[in-house]
Amino acid sequence: MKKLILLPVALCLLLSLAACGEKSAQATTARHLRIGTPEANGKLTGIEGIAEKKGFLQEALAPLGYDFEVIGFAGAGPAVNEALVGKQLDFALYADVPGIVLRSKGVPISLLAVATEATNACITVKKDAGIQTVADLKGKKIAFFKGTYMHRYLLDVLAQNGLAEGDVQLIQMNNDAESSLLNGTVDAIVQTELFTLRLLEKSDAVTTIDSTKQHPDLAGQMILVGNEALLQKDPNLAPALLQALREAKEYAEKNPEECYQLLADPLGITAQNVEVLNSFTEPEQLNNYAIDITETSVAKLGASKDFLLAHKFIQKDFSIDDWKYTK
Repeated sequence: MKKLILLPVALCLLLSLAACGEKSAQATTARHLRIGTPEANGKLTGIEGIAEKKGFLQEALAPLGYDFEVIGFAGAGPAVNEALVGKQLDFALYADVPGIVLRSKGVPISLLAVATEATNACITVKKDAGIQTVADLKGKKIAFFKGTYMHRYLLDVLAQNGLAEGDVQLIQMNNDAESSLLNGTVDAIVQTELFTLRLLEKSDAVTTIDSTKQHPDLAGQMILVGNEALLQKDPNLAPALLQALREAKEYAEKNPEECYQLLADPLGITAQNVEVLNSFTEPEQLNNYAIDITETSVAKLGASKDFLLAHKFIQKDFSIDDWKYTK
């Protein structure tokens, strides 16, 4: 009789152990996603940063059997591109230009989302340099990153102020942009608004004389791109990522002050300047976090592509609409 009682108990234990073993195997075989960012600290910023900080990304990916890590690259967009080509990354969140460059080379990446429709840049000078307007840059040394949305912005804003490329000294930016400006090696630098805010917090010797906020059509965009083969293999992956971004946007709109604090450390600026960079209360700025690929974002991507073609930074044209991810 005891044997008859023990048999069901033993069977239950075996089934329980088998279930635990299956869960353990699932945990150890979770598919690992690698997301690249040009932020060297390996931290996501903006809406995507909130999606990570509040767990929306984790909650969206876990049911599909994925975990993820964010990998930062000090070499900015070009370094992220190298990692994508080398299959060291599955996704990238970065500016539109490196994505366009990579797609033009035929690398199989799909455009999933426009995380931010307006990524701004600023022209920064020393306060005591006697440079108060863009027109005052005539004959001056200006450092910038070639082949970026900042390059396009600089050339257009110079032209708007009656200056041609030959009227200034254009210098390729290096990692010492801040010190080059402060020690007078260059007279002005063109950098992202985030870099500029960090510099303004550290030094009261500098100021900005112009920004893409005054020329919205010249602002860049932050995009999410992903490996085409991976996305086609798992059609649930793209919707999960986009849903996480949408939830983050909704959360930021309802909890702006908390989100400013959440992003302050990853961005390396004060919460007050996070609001300058990413306002979650002004309807116009909230619309910048489009996520869906809108007609506006497609037009801006097309303008950036045309600029790169005209200046021979890319050789092969392609359709932005064909770049967009489809199941």
